[in-house]
Amino acid sequence: MSKKILIVDDDPDAISFVRCVLEDHGYESIHSLSSVTALDMVRSQKPDLILLDLFMPEKSGIRLFREIREDPELQGIPVVVVSGMPQVTGIDVRTFIGRQVEPSRDGVSPPITTPEGVVDKPIDPDKLIRMIREIMNKGEP
Repeated sequence: MSKKILIVDDDPDAISFVRCVLEDHGYESIHSLSSVTALDMVRSQKPDLILLDLFMPEKSGIRLFREIREDPELQGIPVVVVSGMPQVTGIDVRTFIGRQVEPSRDGVSPPITTPEGVVDKPIDPDKLIRMIREIMNKGEP
């Protein structure tokens, strides 16, 4: 059975490109154009991995990432951030996400992890597939 990957990006062209790359390598792909609807998809579809854009309207990919990591049923799903942020800002995505943790009501910050991978836009298909394979094969003999 092929692994299911959820693509979350507000750019339909980016989704089409990534879908073709994934399907050419034997992965099943599903997608969401909105981070608002993506959380429901993660809960209902239980993907094996999530490819997540950070800059999205309505709710940022960072917020969606935090919601996934804070949910005990979803937090084990690997997330690869696919973003143009490093090229636009020069900021390291992993460091940036780690700094976005808001204190909880009791003053203690919830534990948050960094994404399992980061792929810059424009996407290098070989790098993307290599990273997905490395993440998917962790823990397998």
